[in-house]
Amino acid sequence: MGIIERVAEWTKRESGPVPLNMTDTEILDWLDEMQPKIDWEKGDANHISGVFLEVPEIGRTFAKTVREAICRAEAKWKEENE
Repeated sequence: MGIIERVAEWTKRESGPVPLNMTDTEILDWLDEMQPKIDWEKGDANHISGVFLEVPEIGRTFAKTVREAICRAEAKWKEENE
């Protein structure tokens, strides 16, 4: 499977609420409260580089940066709990 197919597959999996625009303070508070497991995956010819963020209450989220992963995870949490 090539990179185009992998991006399409990732896009399908990660469709959901638009990531929130959180301040640095909000992000630090979120990290302190949620204490996520964060893993970095280095890309290669078949995979995209990015951050996997895992929180039991939210599940697993992938994004290009830690900030984006946190904002996406918080958006998922808010959508599920509103």
